[in-house]
Amino acid sequence: MDERDLFSALSRAIRSGEVTVDLDCRRLMHTDSPIAVQAEQTRWIYGCGAAALAAGFGVGWQYGVGVVAAGLILYTVFARPRMYLRMVERFHRSTLFEIDTFKRLWRIRGVTLHKASAQGGEAVCASPDGDWRRFALNHLMSGAALAAPLDPRPPSA
Repeated sequence: MDERDLFSALSRAIRSGEVTVDLDCRRLMHTDSPIAVQAEQTRWIYGCGAAALAAGFGVGWQYGVGVVAAGLILYTVFARPRMYLRMVERFHRSTLFEIDTFKRLWRIRGVTLHKASAQGGEAVCASPDGDWRRFALNHLMSGAALAAPLDPRPPSA
């Protein structure tokens, strides 16, 4: 059993709802994050800046300050939640199907896996310190699969 088998089991469990995923989008809005798109954030900043400059030079500096305040409110109320929803969509659309993308995301703090246990507790594994392979092996694989040793070698490409 290699890590591709474990990833496949984890991906199936997440898609079926057996394992839930918490994404801390604020932490995952990182340059190296495969689910964050920096252009989504900067287009709002550039748009607000251009509108503030146009209002400031065209009408007066007070209007420019007002446009900046309105832009911050619009960004906080509309843009940021939309960016976070798009990050979650990207996670479910692409990251769950590509192990290399998932491993890149796992290196960044902000992904937490949860699985309810039969004893009433909950198994939790958080990136980057937790081992998602061990989580999948211990909580998702059948008894026969548990008897097989975990292959520490990286899969051959």
